[in-house]
Amino acid sequence: MYTEARALTQESGDREFWAGTSIGLGTVMLHQGKTGEARRYFQEALAALTTMGDTGSAADCQIKLATIDNDEGRFAEAEKVGRVVAGDAERAGNSDLEASGLSVLAEALLAQHKTDELASALDRIAGLAARIDQGSLSLGAFINASRLLARTGRLGEATRLTARLTPVVRKRGTASEKFDLELVLGMIELSSGKNAAGRSRLEQLEKQARGKGFELVARKVSSALSAGQ
Repeated sequence: MYTEARALTQESGDREFWAGTSIGLGTVMLHQGKTGEARRYFQEALAALTTMGDTGSAADCQIKLATIDNDEGRFAEAEKVGRVVAGDAERAGNSDLEASGLSVLAEALLAQHKTDELASALDRIAGLAARIDQGSLSLGAFINASRLLARTGRLGEATRLTARLTPVVRKRGTASEKFDLELVLGMIELSSGKNAAGRSRLEQLEKQARGKGFELVARKVSSALSAGQ
C-alpha cells in the first residue's frame, strides 16, 4: 500500500504525502526489526518535512530515528535528540512530543547508567500522565516509560502507570502499542515474584509478535525472558 502510494506521490510531487508514506514504510520496517531500511525512510521523510517547514512532524521523525539509534547502541546520539526535542516541546507546550522526547532520552540514559538524570526524565514523563486520558497521541512513550520504571525497580509507579494505560491502549492503541503493553505487564509480573504468570504471558507474547511480523518487540520480549525481568 505505502509503496504504491509513494510511486504515485513521486510523480505528483506532493511532498507532504511523500513524507507521510515514507514514515508509514519506515514504521513498518521498524516493527519488523529492519532498522537500516527504517532509518532510510525516516531520513527521507525528515528531509521533506524540514524543507516544508513542518517542525512538529520533523521533530517526531527525529524521535523515530533516535529510537533506532537506541536500538543500535548509539546512545549518545539518541540522548542528544531526546534532550533537544523534549526541551523544545516543553517550551512550545506540546506535551505529547515532550513525552516522546523524554522516553527516548530515558532509554539512552539507562543504557549509559546515568541514573540521576534517568530518574528525573522518568519523573517528568509521569508528570505528563494526565495526557493518557486526554487523547494522547504518544501512548508508546508512556508505555516505554512504564517499562523503564519496572526495569529500574520503581514497580509501584510502573504498576500505577500501566493500570492507567491499559484500558486506553486496549481501546484505541495500535497493534504495536498493545504488544508493548503486554511486555510491560509481563515484566511487572516477573519483578513482583509472579514468575509463572509472567513467563507464560511473555512466552505467548513472543510467539504472537513473531507470528505477526513484529520482530522488534519480539526481541525485547526475548531479552526480558533471558533477564528474568
